This record gives sequence, C-alpha cells and structure tokens, in this order.
Amino acid sequence: WDWTMPITALPELFTSDSYYDAWDDEVVINPFARAEIVSIGGYTVRDPRPELQKTCPSGNHGILMDEVLLALEQTDYCDFEVQFEMVHNAIHFLVGGYQTYSLSSLEYSSFDPIFFV
Repeated sequence: WDWTMPITALPELFTSDSYYDAWDDEVVINPFARAEIVSIGGYTVRDPRPELQKTCPSGNHGILMDEVLLALEQTDYCDFEVQFEMVHNAIHFLVGGYQTYSLSSLEYSSFDPIFFV
C-alpha cells in the first residue's frame, strides 16, 4: 500500500474477508482483514475516516506525504520527532476512527494486522 498516493479506500488486502489461494485451489480467510481479541471475545474493527482520502492541492499525492515531508524538513530533532509523531498518530486515527477495538485505541491497536504493515 503506497500511502503517499491518493486513495479512495483501504487496499483490498485489508478489507476482503477472504481470498483465493491458487496453490491450494481454495478460498481462505484473509488474515489481514481482522484479528481476534480473545480477552473480549471479539475482533478488531476499522472505521476509515474520509480524511484518509485527502490529497495535496495538486492532487498528485496524499496529504500524509506533505506531513512527512514537513517532519523531514525540521533541523531540530525535537521538532522532527513531534512532527513525525503527529503523522504516526494520524494514521492510527484515520484507519481506526472512533471504534474501541481498532487501530485508534492504544489498548487494542497492536491486535489489528494492519498495525504491522
């Protein structure tokens, strides 16, 4: 997933419940779609926010790329770290939204397979 490019939705890898495994000639559950949270007896969820689809004024790349470039322009490490952390946090919210068992929740974000991408 090239998050620097404009998108209209999360990649199918993260949204399809299943996929066709050509090696075994069968449809299998997609391990990237969600993950079980045993302690709650449920699964991770995603609530992508419309802002994830925002682009720069020229429309040739996603708005998150502008934020990363801003971080990389910093000449002071503390300023860089703050700017970079803002992008990191934004991705959690833009993918997880307001859901409890999602990437936007500190307690459950690492349960979501997209966390490791």
